[in-house]
Amino acid sequence: MSVTSAEPLGRLWKIDPKTMRATVLLQTPAAPGQPLYSSGGPTGVTTAAGAVWLSFLNATEIARVDPATGALEQQLLVTKTEGTIMQASASQIWVLFQTGSSSGYLYLPDRSQPGRVGRIDPRTGAFTGRDVELGSSGGYDAFAASAAMAWVGDFTNSTVTAIGKSGTAGDRGARNRPGAS
Repeated sequence: MSVTSAEPLGRLWKIDPKTMRATVLLQTPAAPGQPLYSSGGPTGVTTAAGAVWLSFLNATEIARVDPATGALEQQLLVTKTEGTIMQASASQIWVLFQTGSSSGYLYLPDRSQPGRVGRIDPRTGAFTGRDVELGSSGGYDAFAASAAMAWVGDFTNSTVTAIGKSGTAGDRGARNRPGAS
């Protein structure tokens, strides 16, 4: 088993726990229009169904990467969010889409881009169900999940929202980036 770590300079690292040797598994490009281009690189990483899943600082995509080769297997495009936080359980990946911003220069929570929680089936790479809308607080910063539930912490309101059984996140389709496998 190996450990993966993402960092904002665009690299996904693979760490061998026996030797503690770190190697770059994936380097994201620095040019717009290329697959996995991000202004800030990968910021979130989780593993599920034999793959590494990444979220990005620019919050426009989620990627599935082969942990052995670093090859991009799939990209999912996401919209209207300021950031994403992912948590994997045995059968799904829970995704917290943070409230979007109405400013391109500083973070101003935008009511038209509310925070929400969605799910990805890691075996198919497809979004499953409808997102559960949380509201427009700018403080969604803590996230935990199990196979049956997810919890979202909101530091702005000092609350934790529990989202019930995995079936409560409804029906929504996925969009793959053209050319992604």
